[in-house]
Amino acid sequence: MPNPLPAMNPYLEQPDYWSDFHNQLVTGLARALVPQLVPKYRVVTDKWIDKITDSAPIAIGKPDVSVQQSRSSISMAPTAVASVSSTVQPIKVRVPLLQEVEQAYIEVKDAATQAVITVIEVLSPANKRGDGRRKYEAKRQQILDSSTHLVEIDLLRQGEALPLDNPYPSHYRILVSRAEARPIADLYPFNLSLIIAAIRLYLGLEQM
Repeated sequence: MPNPLPAMNPYLEQPDYWSDFHNQLVTGLARALVPQLVPKYRVVTDKWIDKITDSAPIAIGKPDVSVQQSRSSISMAPTAVASVSSTVQPIKVRVPLLQEVEQAYIEVKDAATQAVITVIEVLSPANKRGDGRRKYEAKRQQILDSSTHLVEIDLLRQGEALPLDNPYPSHYRILVSRAEARPIADLYPFNLSLIIAAIRLYLGLEQM
C-alpha cells in the first residue's frame, strides 16, 4: 500500500524501521546533490560512531568476545552454592550499559582545498534524548562555532526539538544555519499534513 500521507510517514519512527530509513535517506540526499555540485565540490557521506548511556535500547553492538554455556552443560555441571545466613532479599536494579550508536551524515567539501563547507545532519532518536542528545548538542555547537554551514533535518515527532532561542512548535523542522548569518538561521517548520519544505543549500557565497 502506498504512503497515504503527503510527506513524512510517522510509522518510520519505529526502531525496526528508522535505521534503514535514515541510511537510505542520507544516501539518497548525497546522490541528488552530486550532479549539482561537481566538479567544484565533493559530497562525502561518513558515519560517526559513539557510545552513549541510555535506559532505553537504541542500537547495541555485538561483543568482540563472548562466553556462552549450553543448557546441557549447565544441567550436568556440579552444583557449588555458597550459603549466607541472611534474610535480606535482593532488589532488582538496572545497570546502565554503554550502547554503540552509528549515524550517517553528509559533508560538502571544497574539491580544491578539502575544506568542509556544509554539514547535513539527519537527526536520529539518539540525538534527541539522554546522553546521545548531550553529545550531539556538543558536536552541533562545534559546527555553529566554526565557518561551516549546518543543515539539520529533524523528521522525528518524538523527543524534544533541538534548542533555538525562539522555538517554533511543529511536528518536523529543517534548520539552515549559514555561517556568515549566525546567530540568525532559517527554520522550515512543517506538520504531518504538509509536504516537506524545499530548502536552499548555501555553499560559501553561492546558493542552490
